[in-house]
Amino acid sequence: MMEPNSRVLDRSGESLRKGLMLSAIAATLMAWHFGLIGALIQGGSWLGLTIGQLGLGLVPAVAILWLRMLVTLPALVLLAPQLYRNTWHDLQDWIYNRERLLLLLMGSGVALFCSQVLLYYSIGQVGPALGAALLFLYPLTAVPLGALLRTERGLTPLGMLGLVAIAMGGFLTVRPTLSATTPLAIWLGLLASIAFSSYIALTNFSYRQRCHPIPVGLVQFSTVTVLSTLVLLVRPLKLANISWLSFAMWGIILGVVMLLVYLFSYSSLRIIGTRTAIVAASTPVITSLIGWSFMPASPLEIIQWTGILLVTVGGIALGQEKLSNSRL
Repeated sequence: MMEPNSRVLDRSGESLRKGLMLSAIAATLMAWHFGLIGALIQGGSWLGLTIGQLGLGLVPAVAILWLRMLVTLPALVLLAPQLYRNTWHDLQDWIYNRERLLLLLMGSGVALFCSQVLLYYSIGQVGPALGAALLFLYPLTAVPLGALLRTERGLTPLGMLGLVAIAMGGFLTVRPTLSATTPLAIWLGLLASIAFSSYIALTNFSYRQRCHPIPVGLVQFSTVTVLSTLVLLVRPLKLANISWLSFAMWGIILGVVMLLVYLFSYSSLRIIGTRTAIVAASTPVITSLIGWSFMPASPLEIIQWTGILLVTVGGIALGQEKLSNSRL
């Protein structure tokens, strides 16, 4: 007969495997979404399936985000009570009693909007692999912001090494493109990582205020939807070489994929906690590998592969540090 301690260990191991698997699926879907964004904006195909060309620029990037939110937000509204039964109670409390907290959450939604639009624009210019690597430089600014908001503890030597690896990896990744004709896309990608770090820091601060991720996500996604709608009302989208039907279809697919990313990430976080950060850090490498299934492919130089690996290793080191801190 199995001893009680053995049963506990078996259950713990099973939960760990399940959480890691969910986190890995979320990272893979996120990477695939980056590849589809690049092919949709530049004009290309996936595994021989023609996607069409939406066109370069900030307006197409906003349009993709808007259509993605039209799927993600209503689905999350329907699922929210099942995922967290006090969702509507919390939202009412924030609206009527905690206005400052609501404004903070809306501010994090603005940061999320800016990060995604800038990222999509950058991916359309430099490709998904480089765009994802630029986004995952966000710890370079998220860690200082977290320290300022007191949501992060002081860095250990492992954490410092992780930040150094990310900084070196970012430099190696963008070095071959600095003399190219797309410096604006690189800078916008860096701005996207800064905006994303603001989103991360503000979201973590809300968690410190005992806010649940589900109503927090509803406020943030609602803010993104409103902002993208306003932009498209002022600057309507003009399609380059794709039909409205195809654009709607790919937008819906993106919305479904990102909804799954959110749900898998949330479920993984509930099961294994901060270990999700370790798996999520592998997204740049996965994006680079998946990028080969999209045309036109964005070939990387050896120095760029080295940089992407360093960014990934640095992210894993920071994730390991968070795991160690959570055990203290």
